[in-house]
Amino acid sequence: MNRFSNLMLAIGLLTFSACGDKDDTGDDTGEPVDSWAPTAGSYHFLQDSWGLDWCDLRNDDVMEFTGDITIDDAAGSIALTLEDEIWDVAADTYDCSWDGSVFDCLLNEYTSESSGMDADMTTRYDLHGYWTAADAVFVEHISTLSCEGADCDDFGDVAGIQFPCDTTRNLIGTLQ
Repeated sequence: MNRFSNLMLAIGLLTFSACGDKDDTGDDTGEPVDSWAPTAGSYHFLQDSWGLDWCDLRNDDVMEFTGDITIDDAAGSIALTLEDEIWDVAADTYDCSWDGSVFDCLLNEYTSESSGMDADMTTRYDLHGYWTAADAVFVEHISTLSCEGADCDDFGDVAGIQFPCDTTRNLIGTLQ
């Protein structure tokens, strides 16, 4: 089994084990095992593995960054403030959708015109994540490439890309 399969198996087991009996107490305080809530704060994110790589973007670089997460349950949103640059994503605050312990963020999206071809390539960076414990989060950094125009197939052949495609980096975030 490869590392990604092992990671997904471990996450599945953690998720399954977290779904205990609500009446079962996990410690001497009488609190249910499942009573934790995601914790806002400063998280350190480190790439754990590569996910799907349909865009053939995999390289030896390891993604690592720090982000401050602010949770607003009433508004159903999260604000993610990045302190470091990630590829084409500048240090900034990003508004993310939030549902339970799962969040989605659009970090950046831009379109580049190809020279001499009718092909405009759009690059999009997203984060999809969920808490695995009150102070730990699993995040997928997803790079999506798409193309519009009559020459997209030719442009894709030159660039070695079949549009649309995604490449995913799997990151583990821990509360600092």
